[in-house]
Formats: sequence, structure tokens, C-alpha cells
Amino acid sequence: MCPEHGVRTEAVPFARWDADFTRDFEALAAWLATRTDKTTITRMLRIHWRTVGRIIARVCADELDPDRLDGLVEIGIDRSLSSRMRRCRREISVQRPACRWAC
Repeated sequence: MCPEHGVRTEAVPFARWDADFTRDFEALAAWLATRTDKTTITRMLRIHWRTVGRIIARVCADELDPDRLDGLVEIGIDRSLSSRMRRCRREISVQRPACRWAC
């Protein structure tokens, strides 16, 4: 620490404000959260369980459009299991006034 100026902080392009990790690391943790559970993420990235939640909150606040659900009328989720194929099929349908989406 500088005896004259003390501790100084400065914004850098590779980290978010009040974050302990780089943007790339947080993007990885957030992507993993869409694919697996928190326990797996904590073991892979060697971070605490609560840290995963804070990272997800920061990434969502920065990256997601806050108006993405405006005009949403209905969301329906159908999950069916085929005993013959032993496969799980998920259908998500989103209805907006002029749009219907399913996968």
C-alpha cells in the first residue's frame, strides 16, 4: 500500500464492479449453471456454493435484456418420458401476442 495515496481502485475491462473474478470466469460459471447443478460447478471451478449464486446474479444483471419478457402471455412446459426409447422429451412453448415458440 502506498503510504501517500493509500489503496486505489480502478475499473478494468476484464472484471465487473465489486467482483472477485474476471468476466470470462464469471461467464463460464453462468454458462455451466445453464447446463449442470451448483455442486458440480463448485467442484469444477473450486468456488463456494453461494459464490455461484452471486456470479449468476451479476451476469444476469449485466447480460440479460430486462424487457425480454414484456408482452409475454403464457409459458407452458410439457415433459414426457418414452418408456420404449428411454428418452426424455421436453417441450417449452411460449406464447406472445404474435409469436409461439417450441423446442
